[in-house]
Amino acid sequence: MHRLVRLLPVLTLAALAAGCASDPATPLDLADEMRARFDANVGDATGFTLVIGGYELRYTLSDDSTAAERFAVSIVPTIDADQDPLMQAIATSYLPNVPLLASTVADGAALPTPVTRDGAEVYPVDASAVAPDSSGTRAGLVVYVDAETFQVREVERTVRIDSLARPISSRLFYEDYRTVEGVTLPHRVRVRQEGLEQLLPEAMRIREGGQLTLQREQIRQMPPSPSRAHMLESIERRLRAVTEGIEEAAAEVTRLTVQRAGASDDAPADEDA
Repeated sequence: MHRLVRLLPVLTLAALAAGCASDPATPLDLADEMRARFDANVGDATGFTLVIGGYELRYTLSDDSTAAERFAVSIVPTIDADQDPLMQAIATSYLPNVPLLASTVADGAALPTPVTRDGAEVYPVDASAVAPDSSGTRAGLVVYVDAETFQVREVERTVRIDSLARPISSRLFYEDYRTVEGVTLPHRVRVRQEGLEQLLPEAMRIREGGQLTLQREQIRQMPPSPSRAHMLESIERRLRAVTEGIEEAAAEVTRLTVQRAGASDDAPADEDA
């Protein structure tokens, strides 16, 4: 999942941890800042375990310093796991592979100009090299890197299919970065997909939209309850996907435990939300 990156001087990591990164002058400088921030976020942890969206994610640092993967990750659904595909996407994409994304930055290219996106200044980094085109499709991948902290704020993947009028996109938002026991991780992840309604024939969309509208009105007649609220939320979400082609979900970290060399895995969780 995460490729090995070179260790940076202690002073550089300390400066990054304090939010004192310098302004990049070239694309390769930006790539170095991304790697440095990733290393500073991880610190000296040998691993960490967290729960998000009902899934337990365990990241373990590789024992092989020459291994291609920085961390091995296992994903296990808990008893509260939501089988929603968007929740599964959040779990499988929780931690951006920053070293791999940074490695796609081209030497000699122009430094991307910061843009304002969702209220923040970000560098749009084209990482399409890790999303190769396949037959009949054109894939793109853009990483939006905070211009001040160099945290990854968003990863946007688009697929353009010749037979469709608009691209299909999936946007992952990494929010609420917090530091727990020296490890800085996003504590809220959102996913937004657009354009999926194009994959359904119009007649099917109209029929399903009518059925969902009828179900929604029937459920609204039920007495208020958590179950009723959940059913209404699910129907509203599916109705929006069918009619507008937009589907969204979000999840927050509910437990985080950090592991270090010599520490017991049975130690109590560092954070419970």
